[in-house]
Amino acid sequence: LPGGTGDRGPRLLTAWRRTYGASPAHLLLHLAAITLIAWVLSQSFDARYSASYLNLAIWMVAGAIINDFVAIPLYVGADRAARGLWGRVRGPRPAGPRTAPRPGTVLGNGHVRVPLAMSAVLLLVYFPNIAHKAPAGHRLSTGLAEQPDYATRWLAITAGLMVASGLLHLARRALHRRPTATG
Repeated sequence: LPGGTGDRGPRLLTAWRRTYGASPAHLLLHLAAITLIAWVLSQSFDARYSASYLNLAIWMVAGAIINDFVAIPLYVGADRAARGLWGRVRGPRPAGPRTAPRPGTVLGNGHVRVPLAMSAVLLLVYFPNIAHKAPAGHRLSTGLAEQPDYATRWLAITAGLMVASGLLHLARRALHRRPTATG
């Protein structure tokens, strides 16, 4: 029924998107993420896990500052270098304005960047354990003894991520090249 109550849902969703800029699911996911972060922070400042609130606050602020002023420029630089290298491997691009890849082209640079970024985050988080240089308070703060095989585990996870990403890339290319049935 045009103009009836049946049109209210799509019109409401269109008005929502125009006002908010994204779907309601976007807002719900962000609210859920903020709730999770708030819970993690409340657990982090619990006296059972942190002997010094000031120490934890300094680490959090320093982490945010280092991420914004050191890590992000490094990420962007590494990404630009990888894109340049990937362009040389794939061959020269046509001259003129930046052109999008051919429709249906399966690019491989994301299949390299994503597992490497995940591996780098794991290295950053577990570096003291990987390098066997865990601080003296490691056992007190985590309740776990230092594991001697963190380096092996990190390398195995990195290899697994790269293999899984490579297989996913090959599967996507195979699906892209498969002829479609016309009928």
